[in-house]
Amino acid sequence: MWNLLLKKLLLGISVLLIPVDFLAAENLLSEVLLDQFLDLQDITADEIESYLEQFTTNPLIWENCSAVEIEALPLSERLKEPLINLKARKISIRDWADFAQKTGLEPEEVEIVKLFFRITQKPGSNRISLLNFTSLVSDPEPDVNKNLVRGKIYYKDGGVAGVVAERDAGERTLWDYRNVSLRIPVVSYGVELGAAAFRFNWGHGLLFSRNGMPRKSINVSSTILPRTQQFGVYLGSDENRYMSGANFTYKKSGFTFYSMASNHYLDAAISDSGHGSFRTTGIHISDVELSGKNAITEKTFGAGLLYVSKDNQWGALAFRSQYSHPLKYYSGNNHIQGYSVYQKFSSGDWVFSGEGAFLNSGEFAVVQGCVFRQGGIKAGLQARYFSDQFFTSMSGAVKEFPSTPSNERGLYAGLSTKLLRFYQVSAYVDFFAKNRSFKAGVNPPKGTEALLFVQRRWKKQHFIDIRFKRSLTYQSAGEDILKNQISFSSRYYFMKNIWLSLRGATVRSNSTGIKKIGSGICLYSTFEQSRGVQITAGTTHFYCPTSDTRVYLFEPGTPLRFNMVSLYGTGYRRFMTVRQKFRKSIDLVATVKSQSKRGITENRFHDSFIIEFQMLVDL
Repeated sequence: MWNLLLKKLLLGISVLLIPVDFLAAENLLSEVLLDQFLDLQDITADEIESYLEQFTTNPLIWENCSAVEIEALPLSERLKEPLINLKARKISIRDWADFAQKTGLEPEEVEIVKLFFRITQKPGSNRISLLNFTSLVSDPEPDVNKNLVRGKIYYKDGGVAGVVAERDAGERTLWDYRNVSLRIPVVSYGVELGAAAFRFNWGHGLLFSRNGMPRKSINVSSTILPRTQQFGVYLGSDENRYMSGANFTYKKSGFTFYSMASNHYLDAAISDSGHGSFRTTGIHISDVELSGKNAITEKTFGAGLLYVSKDNQWGALAFRSQYSHPLKYYSGNNHIQGYSVYQKFSSGDWVFSGEGAFLNSGEFAVVQGCVFRQGGIKAGLQARYFSDQFFTSMSGAVKEFPSTPSNERGLYAGLSTKLLRFYQVSAYVDFFAKNRSFKAGVNPPKGTEALLFVQRRWKKQHFIDIRFKRSLTYQSAGEDILKNQISFSSRYYFMKNIWLSLRGATVRSNSTGIKKIGSGICLYSTFEQSRGVQITAGTTHFYCPTSDTRVYLFEPGTPLRFNMVSLYGTGYRRFMTVRQKFRKSIDLVATVKSQSKRGITENRFHDSFIIEFQMLVDL
């Protein structure tokens, strides 16, 4: 069996060995800063990957972006501050070496920033990257766990072309999911064209998702402020939350006109009455899952107009989606149409932004927020309201209750500030409530969520981060749910190329008077050699007796895979990653993971074993 798997692996890797005139591999996202610029709480690795893919595939152009756009990025305040200061000085940047010198960022920090920005490239500097990722698992029988191939071409004048193909464990088709995306280089008269798979960032994501991970965060600006309004290429592995067709953008005198047409096949379950409901897992293993693949056709048309004056924006958008079957989400209708009104404007140290969206069914959603910035202090406030049946297949606004229909109202308040020279303190509190319970005699649930983040850094890059999170949901009949979480992340450098890291989390849950505690801790060390070899090895131990004490813990592993593990039951994990660069042209990574786990009521441990390979080419 393993011989067959190795043959499949070699076949996949061979795709990367075709002759190419010039290749420039993507920068691998190091885990050194990953958990410092994202709020990684109760989230899966796929969600993180989908979220970051939208930013990294459609980076900002440094020369053209604004300070407000930089603030909306999911970078830590420590990283965004020197970028905003440099932008305010209006200094031209020649290349990334010049950028590093003028910002004073560390080399590893510059590598993170490179994922989110593009400096206008010189003529003839087209960039091509190829990625192959293969995961093999023995649980208990050997099988292919995941196989992903992604290729991208970045043209010097702004164009992007790419292809992605993926297969998950148990799926019967070699490339169960695949698509192509194209952004034609900017032509004259301000015209931009795109084709095949794409996403649309508009407003706060009430109609069309601005990202794949709607979340609240200690990063006040990125939670409240929207991303750049634009069409973007899509090369992610989420099989449903994108559009497929063509889009057109025309810019002139501060005005931008957007239009799009999409014909996309979606997974769905079709009932005997002919009504359909969406399926969003993207998994096609069982006969039922296979029968629901591409069961519904979605045709979408839309157009919008945006006016931009410095950092101020006003815009409106209208769309209509037609489906091949009536949908229960839309009260049995086979179409949905609506419009959005969006605004963002600045006044001194204040930035205000909001959006209102309205659907033909009489449903609506509104968000409005503001961010205050002065010195090292940032504070923000955002209110939201989603009517009882407000729902679109591509919506992705910040919500406590992610289920459909939306049926929620809430208020988010956040604060971030520096204390002395080496301390960073951030916090938020969120009040949320359902509008209706849809059950007679039952009050709608409501609650609060609060998080405090404290970071201490030292001159030699040692650091420790601590998060305190508390959520309380008031249910009917006294079934209140209280959950407290404490997590930390720390690193100590013995030398510049050798460091020790320690991460941990504990969750205390109290539901209907029953107290439960879960915890996990991860210890690992990293060693870098001068010849381009990096070795990371460590172990994770956990005890999580129930699902509501589940611990999510970031664990180092294969770069670009964002290894957030969900710990449940009790046991331990071991892992080792070896990364080798060959003449700066090939980046090869191999990761070995093993796990021994059992349920709390079980006597026997269940063992599993995973091998991961990743290759990037740069010729």
